[in-house]
Amino acid sequence: CSSPAPQPLSAKMSPADKKTNRAWAAEARYHEGELPFREYEKVSLAVKPSKLEKTLTKKAELLEKAQSVYLDVVNFEDLKWATAALYRVAQIYDGFAEALHDAPVPAEFSADEKQAYKDALENYVIDIEEKAIKLASTGYQKAISMQVYNQYTKLLRESLGRQAADMYPPERESRASERSGDRPLRLEVVDEVIRDQ
Repeated sequence: CSSPAPQPLSAKMSPADKKTNRAWAAEARYHEGELPFREYEKVSLAVKPSKLEKTLTKKAELLEKAQSVYLDVVNFEDLKWATAALYRVAQIYDGFAEALHDAPVPAEFSADEKQAYKDALENYVIDIEEKAIKLASTGYQKAISMQVYNQYTKLLRESLGRQAADMYPPERESRASERSGDRPLRLEVVDEVIRDQ
């Protein structure tokens, strides 16, 4: 008498267990993206103009590596971590563009080296800014299409309001704190809304 073939572990799990496991896996994958991002942060822009392009290329490659890991989080279909990852990708590129804008020109450079350094940064920053806006816009649209309205959706929208105010005007401040008559309005704050489809 032969025994039945063993069932895979996933076949024995309830839908709630599968959802929990997906959430843990998505979170773990999200944190994996932090590793190449930390490597990126270690690469300094304080280099000679002749080495600046190579340094910028290295930083961009590390960002793309982190980006691919973060975007993989979306495949786990955990809405919280998917929006967190989409926001993180946009945030990283926005931060890179800001760092390029604010990069100090080393004082020991000659006048020609300083100008060459500034010119190289300016050419590079435009591409990074465009990529940051595209990633934030894509992330925001994806969050809306998944019907996820949480802190990361809000952060994506705020980021777009700063980076591309012509396409995404900054949202007006809430008037919830204004008084109606002589009594303040009492509103319950909702941190996140996730609609099951």
